[in-house]
Amino acid sequence: HLLDADIDAVGFDFVADQDDNLYNIQEYGAPDDVALGLADGQNTLVEDPEAIRDRVEWVEGQLGVTDFETVYLTTNTETFYLPYGKYVEKLEVLAEAADLAEVKAA
Repeated sequence: HLLDADIDAVGFDFVADQDDNLYNIQEYGAPDDVALGLADGQNTLVEDPEAIRDRVEWVEGQLGVTDFETVYLTTNTETFYLPYGKYVEKLEVLAEAADLAEVKAA
């Protein structure tokens, strides 16, 4: 029912539930725009930009022919429990990972 709704993008959690999210995309499809939750939004550990980029490439490799128009790199959950400094660091890492992919940051 979600994919039948008038939505702009769907988010997928690739931190905590990789296999189920891959299955859902492969089985049910996805809109042209997706948000990939690649950084842990509830952990103060700040990921490495290259590690985030590797996760993007892994997802793309698992999906094969799926081409998304827009891919948003995000945290897998809300970040309101994180200290402000860690929140900012995680956003900077996601932006840097997007730069590594030579894409336009939204």
